[in-house]
Amino acid sequence: MKKKDALIRATANGLLRPMVMWILSKKAHSGYSIMKEIRRITGINYHAGIIYPLLYSLEGEGLITGRWRTSGRRNIKDYSLTPEGISAFKMIRKFLSSSLREMHDLIE
Repeated sequence: MKKKDALIRATANGLLRPMVMWILSKKAHSGYSIMKEIRRITGINYHAGIIYPLLYSLEGEGLITGRWRTSGRRNIKDYSLTPEGISAFKMIRKFLSSSLREMHDLIE
């Protein structure tokens, strides 16, 4: 992996938690759907071994909740933000918005 690619990957890794919360702020998603959405947004393919532990952690913290549904013969868990998760996401969004705006002003 090139140094530039490694830097982009490390940055995306640091933003993975708020990115998952942002995706769930729009609508409920399954873990697989979240992986596809992250790939669409970043071009980075995160494997289940990264995404599902993060989802379990967010669920354990009460920031997201999962609801099981059946599709054909498969059980699928759809995740969504809890009220506490919505509040936390708003705080994260405010922090990132002001921080990134400040950094953007410095670059210009």
